[in-house]
Amino acid sequence: MRGRAELPRVDIAASYAGADGSAIRAFVGAGARAIVSASLPPGVTTPAETDALLEARGRGVAVVLSSRAGSGRVLPRALLRRQGFVVADNLTPQKARVLAICNTNGAQIPRESDAVLYTHAGPEVGVAATKTFLAQIAAGKKK
Repeated sequence: MRGRAELPRVDIAASYAGADGSAIRAFVGAGARAIVSASLPPGVTTPAETDALLEARGRGVAVVLSSRAGSGRVLPRALLRRQGFVVADNLTPQKARVLAICNTNGAQIPRESDAVLYTHAGPEVGVAATKTFLAQIAAGKKK
């Protein structure tokens, strides 16, 4: 990644019943460039968290909605698009955190990211995508 001394800060905010959004605001205050919401299934945050995430978007912070469930999807919805949120589909919050390391040119994630590293690992054929996962590990390895 030419021209970068370090990767942008990306935090994961865990959602739970009664969460008030203070963690999200703290991440923004600490300089987060993106926040992954580990939301309640299927990609639902509390009203206070939604307000905090919208405030973050208003300050230019990318917001990715994922599910904290062991399996499950966050599907694209018109409301989420209007809010400017990126959906992580079936990626865990930890995997969603590295979305900017990707294989797909022109996808929404690279457009939303400040730094993108394309792996050019070839077409993804299976769900496991071992080839692209290994390419991402190799891309993130420091010398």
